[in-house]
Amino acid sequence: PESVAAWHIFKETTTTVEAAATSSPEAVRKEMNAIRAEAVDRGTSFGVLAQRHSEAESRKQGGFIGNVQAGRPFGVAGKPINPVLEK
Repeated sequence: PESVAAWHIFKETTTTVEAAATSSPEAVRKEMNAIRAEAVDRGTSFGVLAQRHSEAESRKQGGFIGNVQAGRPFGVAGKPINPVLEK
């Protein structure tokens, strides 16, 4: 099977009342959509956006998380690591 390079921007979500304004699923989705718009509208590179916005250690490598098997889900329980960015 073909292997492809994978990058991500990771944002943790929570459902606690205290963090709802910044890390609720809805707040994170809104932020990720703004990040996507910056990439599309301004042409900001994914690596720069990952360094700026990701909460994962991979941000230091521009969001690069390694090679994965093409067409196969990856991450916890076989689900995509960041479904917010997927259409």
